[in-house]
Order: sequence, then C-alpha cells, then structure tokens
Amino acid sequence: MRIPEFRYMTWAKAHVGRGTHPLHRSDAVGPSLRDLGVDPSALRLARPASPRPDPELAAAVAGRWGVPAECVMPTCGTHHANFLLARALTGPGDRVLMEAPAYEALPRVFDLLGAEVRPFPRRSGESGRLPMDAIREGLKADARVVVLTDLHNPTGAHLLPDDLAALEAAAREREAHVLVDEVYRDFLPPPVGTCFVPGGPFVVSSSLTKVYGLGGLRVGWAIASPEVVERMRRINDVMVVNMPAPSASIALAAWPRLESIAAGHRETAARNFRILSAWIRGRDDLLWSPPDAGIAAFLEVPALKGKDDVAWVERLIEETGVVVVPGSMFGVPGSMRLSFGLATDPFTEALDRLGSFLDRSR
Repeated sequence: MRIPEFRYMTWAKAHVGRGTHPLHRSDAVGPSLRDLGVDPSALRLARPASPRPDPELAAAVAGRWGVPAECVMPTCGTHHANFLLARALTGPGDRVLMEAPAYEALPRVFDLLGAEVRPFPRRSGESGRLPMDAIREGLKADARVVVLTDLHNPTGAHLLPDDLAALEAAAREREAHVLVDEVYRDFLPPPVGTCFVPGGPFVVSSSLTKVYGLGGLRVGWAIASPEVVERMRRINDVMVVNMPAPSASIALAAWPRLESIAAGHRETAARNFRILSAWIRGRDDLLWSPPDAGIAAFLEVPALKGKDDVAWVERLIEETGVVVVPGSMFGVPGSMRLSFGLATDPFTEALDRLGSFLDRSR
C-alpha cells in the first residue's frame, strides 16, 4: 500500500520553534487553563461509556451549532473527522472532486483510501466563486463526494449562498455528498453557523483548534446524517474508540466561554487585517485578494515565479526570524500564506521585517 507524504505537515512540524515571528501559524493564540476558568476538579481521567458517540459532547456541539445531536460525531480533531467522513462516504476507486488550491490533508486522506481525486479550481481572484460547470461535469462522471473548505484554506474566501444552493441541487441530482471542512468558519461574524441541513447532501467537519486556539485538546466533530454518523462510529470503534476523557472534560468545562474566546480572536484578526491591508497597499511587489474573514492571507509574490519558494522562506527565517508558509505547500508555487492572528505589536514588527527582506530581495 502506497502511503503518500503529507508534505505540508512534515514541513510544519520541522518548523516548530523556528524563528521569532510565527506568521505560519494556522490557529489563533490559545488561552491557558487559567484563562478558560476551568476548575481543576472538572478534569476527568474517565467518563461514562455509551453506545452513542460521546453524548455529552455531541449535545454541546448540537446546541452551539443548532443541529440535531444524533447528527454529531465527536472526534479527535478535524483531521480525524475528515478521515472518518472520507471512509464512511468513499472507498477504493471512487471519484472525489477536490478544490484547488487545497489544504493538503484533504486530498491525502482520500489518497490513503484509494479514491481517485480530481481537482477543480477555486481562485480568490474570482471572488471565491465555485466553477459549477466543472463540478456538475465531475458529478455526471460519477464523483461520489465534492470537497471544500469554508473559509477556504489558504485564501480565506467564504462560500457564497448562491454557490451553496447550486452545490446542493447538483449533489442531490446525482445522489452525492458535499464535504465542507468548516474549521475556520467561526471567524465569520456571529451567530455561528454551519452549511449542514438535516436531510441534505452536506456533511461538515470542524474543531476547537483554529478559531478557539484549543488545538492541544484535539476535540473536533463531524456533522452528518444519523446513517453516516453510525458508519463513522463503527469505523471509529476500531480506531480510537472513545474521546480522550481529559480533553473532553476540559472542553465541556470551557464550553460556556467559547463565544467570548472567539470574539477576542475575531477582534484581533480584524485589527491586524486593517494593518496588513495598509501594508500591502504600500507595496508594489505583492498581489492578493483580501480574505473574507479568518487569520490567513494568501499573497502572490511575482518575483518568486519559477523559483524555489521553500528555499526563499528558509532565507527569510534565517535573516529575519519571520516564518510564513511557502505557497507550494498548497500547490501554488511563487506565493505565501501569511497569518495575522498574532498579538498586534509582534505582528506589526513581523511585517516590518518581512518588508525589509522583500526590499533587499528585489
């Protein structure tokens, strides 16, 4: 069995602790246990077992996102949710339509299952609109699943209501599913929401990692029909079986504070986005389509076309301490993904350092 490398994750793990200004972060800066106000007595090393997937966590997710509890499958983060969904919906030889550029974990999980992944373009320069003609053609060619992110990773584009309606109609016609990774969606203004609707073709995944800064808990979920959730439960019973009790207990204890945590991170993102926008307007060597929300911007660097952007980022780190993600990690060489989720003062300093490096590189 061929196991493809998850190149981005290999790169990201190799850069843990590198540099002084981590603009490659994909999550908000998380709160401490003290910030969460979690009473140590809430921590549990064991929780009641149940035939249903962690009913307490499922109920918490259902309540916050307004979906039926029987449609929620708690998972160990978004990656786990995406794997369970992929295995529940596809198998070897099945065709999958995948947005491009894409967060590499999504095509890789279908590769691992032996599915045939076919990309379709999703470009921020086209206001994030989906190429519905290409998607319809792929569905007519018996694609089982369409895979998207919302907000789009790496550009931050939000799925538009008209596109969601067109996707739903096309998927219903072909009896296909649409998997939407919504791990960045809660950066949008409240109230929080999801594209999942009971009885529809959409299935979604998310977690407490990106918007809430609680990635270390590895608490995530999938939302799907009860039938798909049951298939996921059976798969999970031969994998991790139950959610880690300490993580689940901390997440549940912190649950009432989730909106205040998200609100603080949205405020930081909005402030830094204004700073970033002004910085980019002052330069003539970068191109972008501003994200609709989130903490990530995808910048084209024309001077990098045809060059090794991974080596360029290594030089950037060595000379300035600033770390960004090479665009080739998303299949778009000659670009970079830059996070603006840091505290404002170090973020502003990082832009100054990055600008000086770009000036020297002309």
